[in-house]
Amino acid sequence: MSEESERIRHGVGHYAVDVALALTEEGVPAAVHAVNGSGDQEPSAVVLVNLTVGQRVVPDGLCGLGWDCVSGWFFFTGDPSRPREELMAGVRWLSDGQVPPPARLRSFLSAVLLDPASAGSAERPYYAVPGGGPGLADRLTPYLSHTVSEPWQQRFANGQQRALHARVLEYLRDDADEVVMLPLRAGELRAVVELLELHDLTGQYLSPMGRLAGHLARDLEARVAAGLSLEPAAGVVYTQILREENDAMAAQIEAERLAMRRDYGPDVPADLPPIDFS
Repeated sequence: MSEESERIRHGVGHYAVDVALALTEEGVPAAVHAVNGSGDQEPSAVVLVNLTVGQRVVPDGLCGLGWDCVSGWFFFTGDPSRPREELMAGVRWLSDGQVPPPARLRSFLSAVLLDPASAGSAERPYYAVPGGGPGLADRLTPYLSHTVSEPWQQRFANGQQRALHARVLEYLRDDADEVVMLPLRAGELRAVVELLELHDLTGQYLSPMGRLAGHLARDLEARVAAGLSLEPAAGVVYTQILREENDAMAAQIEAERLAMRRDYGPDVPADLPPIDFS
């Protein structure tokens, strides 16, 4: 692979990460499913949308956003691993240039969720020749400038974790939040607790989400033992969780900054904004 092709593929990956994180921060969890561009493949990317959100458009919830180096972004439904001819049938095109800013994808997806038949355009636009044409690498440069040579996969994993972690803590912050009485079978509750415990076990030393899963699992178990009482003594005091997680996340962010400076030099711009969980 040529240096230019590698730069483009790297840029597409980070561009797709920016789109996925922009959606996640707006309350639509999204994940970078694929980034292509090796060998004879044309540069492309697929960002999948959360199944619960997708069910507002299609029954099975399988849908997402695809990026094509010739025509830009489009919305698709169904399994993204299908042959391209099947995947592209009935897609809706954003029609806003080859490399539009990630914020445009937020508004495009919102329009799709409201009325998929009228969002965007059914007609495919053409902004470049096959392969993306000259200048594609330059148009992707803004999505590389703050990441140096960090793999897009790692940046997505870190960014997604921080965004979801902040959202979950926000759910727990409100002391005046309403109490929801939800009937559950004992087996369903046990399954939820054990899934949380598994996440805690596999991630407690690696991720704040693992620690938080452990807090929630212990809280549920304590409430059950106390007869579903919601008194603070029956479970974890969430103000303490917020304080602990604030300290833990701040320490992790600072460790990542130090690692980036060690690996890439002192002039690396801060790509890890401070998070206030107080």
